[in-house]
Amino acid sequence: MKVKAILATVLLAATSGAMACQNTSAVEAFGKRLDKNKDGQISLHEWKHMNGVKAFERDFNRGSLKTFHTLDTNGDRKLSMKELAALSGRVTYKNAVECSSNAPSASSQSNVVPVEAK
Repeated sequence: MKVKAILATVLLAATSGAMACQNTSAVEAFGKRLDKNKDGQISLHEWKHMNGVKAFERDFNRGSLKTFHTLDTNGDRKLSMKELAALSGRVTYKNAVECSSNAPSASSQSNVVPVEAK
């Protein structure tokens, strides 16, 4: 029974992440993860110490300074959410099936099976 309880917990956690990404673009969610001080901008320090982004696929190396400077079009060493929007198509959720649409999908809601822990 412990195995069933653990499996239910894992499925719940996986589905919760999928449901969260349905209403947020991958780039927006990526930016929010990087913005540790919640000021609405990604500093060079936050970019270089990119943490908590394992849920995303990206076509650049973690903390790439070249990518940062390319995105920083006004040269202020901070990425606004508008500048970060240039990553559209370059950052995606790892679970693209669940997160490709902003509309809730039946498959993402049917993964959780209630299981009693004994």
